[in-house]
Amino acid sequence: MKYILELTPEEKAQIDDCFAIAKQILLGHSEAERRLSYSEQGRVAFFLGEFYKRGQFTEIDEIKAVQAYAKGAALRHPQAQNRLGEAYYYGEGVPQDEILAVEWWCKASFSRCQAASEALDRIEAKTPRPGELQAKGWWLKEAFAGHPEAKLIYGHACFHGNDEYQIPKNEEMAVAWWLKSAKAGEAKAMYKLGDAYARGRGVEKSLSNAKDWYAQAESLGYELAKEKLEETKWQYIVRKRGGGD
Repeated sequence: MKYILELTPEEKAQIDDCFAIAKQILLGHSEAERRLSYSEQGRVAFFLGEFYKRGQFTEIDEIKAVQAYAKGAALRHPQAQNRLGEAYYYGEGVPQDEILAVEWWCKASFSRCQAASEALDRIEAKTPRPGELQAKGWWLKEAFAGHPEAKLIYGHACFHGNDEYQIPKNEEMAVAWWLKSAKAGEAKAMYKLGDAYARGRGVEKSLSNAKDWYAQAESLGYELAKEKLEETKWQYIVRKRGGGD
């Protein structure tokens, strides 16, 4: 999956500014961060992580790099989330943990980070399929092996939380898994994405996107989507007349 990001001159200038501020913070001028917006703080934290990871303007320090990436990831910076996924996958600055790596890569991929999406694709490509899916919890392994229904179930577990399998409640993560399932052709996942967009759960509310996902599910014969599609179409028309989505 390829994502092309074209930056405006203003956006490029903002990135340059954040790079310069990160360098100031590295040199001990912490007050430079106080005037930053939420997204800018995430970008600066990412740059700090890059400095420590690459040994740029400072010595290489994997632990400090991870700490910076974790801060950026918590502020929802996609590249920081991707780097944190890499750190957990390879055990750089933190104990190796493939589950946490996949979790952060999913978050980054959902925010259209190409590197994270490709990392998930590589994991799916090399994960052996067990063959029989009879064992309890089969979806937990199969979700990483490319099985559409398993991705759907994993998303459901993320949406509600699952204590038995130690999966924390995370609606954004649920949407990310449903999206992967839907792209693999799972109609129920398309329906769940429609619900997510219609209700604004795990994603920003959008009747337009809800309508599109319900339509895709309905086109594959998923009966529950038909009624929701008609309902959402009506809501969408009313909302558009009022100037909203």
